[in-house]
Formats: sequence, structure tokens, C-alpha cells
Amino acid sequence: MSAALEISLAAARRLALRKQLLDSRARALSPAEDKAAMVRVFQALRCIQIDPIRAVERTELLVLWSRIGAFDPRALRELAFVDKVLFEDWAHCASIVLMEDYPLFLHGKRAYARSDGSYAQRMRRWLRQNDALAEHVKAQLAARGPLAPAISTPRLPTCPGRPAAGPADAAFSIPAATFWYKDSFGAKAVPLF
Repeated sequence: MSAALEISLAAARRLALRKQLLDSRARALSPAEDKAAMVRVFQALRCIQIDPIRAVERTELLVLWSRIGAFDPRALRELAFVDKVLFEDWAHCASIVLMEDYPLFLHGKRAYARSDGSYAQRMRRWLRQNDALAEHVKAQLAARGPLAPAISTPRLPTCPGRPAAGPADAAFSIPAATFWYKDSFGAKAVPLF
């Protein structure tokens, strides 16, 4: 067995700041190349928490700004929804995660889809009752490849466990390029397909 590594408290602090890209070297990530700089931040952190409630700005934007400085927020959306380098999932909480880490999340999604939990049962029942929607989503995935869970549909029924805002088949659409969509049903339902 190897001996324990001992470092000073000051060295431990410097190491923690450096690994979180919060030291002066972090600014070497050039904001001139927003996407490349953002990917380097995600590679270091592995995920960034999403929180749409803002006192100053959205959490994911503040985390990136604190590491690379000024950047165009559209680049983050493009990385997720156009370049498909990032995806939204439940890591330790709602987060944006590197697509290369998707296999780490897939096991949990598959286990959830097979679970006997009451929410999983309600989703399976809802999918059976809304087979046309399920077929529409499957066709979109087959035709267009991986998509954000926020696929707009002309007539999306109320999600299971949520009160209806109007008629059960009322139009419901989520903006295609936003993080932390209004209902997490899409992310939980996709593995059931």
C-alpha cells in the first residue's frame, strides 16, 4: 500500500480552485472561441447544474462566465441542441452534461424504465393511452437522430401526474432551445420507448 500524500492546507486550496477552473489560469480559456472554451469547462467539471430561478442570471451561465468571462449564451444552446455535445439530465440535480458521459446515465434510465415505482407505472400507462404520440416521437428520433426532450408536438396530452391546464388534448409546446423544460416527463419517458 502506498503512503498517504500530505499537502499543506494552502496547496489543497490552490488545487481545489485550479481543478474547478476558478484560478487565474482559467481565464486562459479564450472566450473568443466560446464553444471550445465551454467544452473545456464541461470536460473539467463533467456537469453544470441548471437552475432557471435567477437573481442575477441563470446558474449554468454564471458558472461558465466565472470560468471563461464574457461569452455568447447562444453558443451553449448550440452545443446542446445543434452540435449535440451536451444533454440535459438529472446528475446530482438538473444538469447539463457532456454527451460522452451519456453511457453513465443510460444504465439508470433503463433501470428506471423497468422499475415498478408508481411514477414509472403511470408513465407506462400514459404511453399506452397515448400511443400516437409515442409513435410520433419514435418516428422523429428515427428520422432526425438524438433530440432534446423538448420536442414540440401539435397536440401533446397532459403528462401523467400533472393537473390538466385545459382539455386533455390541449396544445402544449416547450421551446426547443431551452434548458430545464417545464415538465421532466420527456426525459423520463424516452427510455420507455
